Amino acid sequence: MGMLGAWMRDGGRVQMGAVHPARPDLVPDVLLDWYEVQDSYRPKLGFDRATRNSKDFRISRQWMEENDLDDDIDAQLRAGRAEVVEKCVASLELQFRVAIQTEMRNRLAGASVFANGRSSGQHETDFRAACALLKPMLAAHGLLD
Repeated sequence: MGMLGAWMRDGGRVQMGAVHPARPDLVPDVLLDWYEVQDSYRPKLGFDRATRNSKDFRISRQWMEENDLDDDIDAQLRAGRAEVVEKCVASLELQFRVAIQTEMRNRLAGASVFANGRSSGQHETDFRAACALLKPMLAAHGLLD
């Protein structure tokens, strides 16, 4: 089983359940997953190495190891979750988006090294308010219990 999903089998159908159990500090964990996916994006510059009609071609997965297949599925699930979180974050006001970006950069750095010069002392307050606004949005999309 992959690391991102809790899988439930109903007859022949496989569904992905909620990834995280219900906790009060759940939104920052979901935001950190989203930020890691967003931070790993690098734009592709230059020309494609394949023609447009064959760039999405994938060879059969029947020869893949189970661990490689799990990693591939986890990456797809993580990217799909990041798209949903991106839409929710984009619907927030600018001050909340800046607070989220600043907090996520600090969490990845492991120290409080990034700050917003425009709102000197309101970073923590804005981040908590953004988490409170995001919680019902993420729950509506099924990312929270």
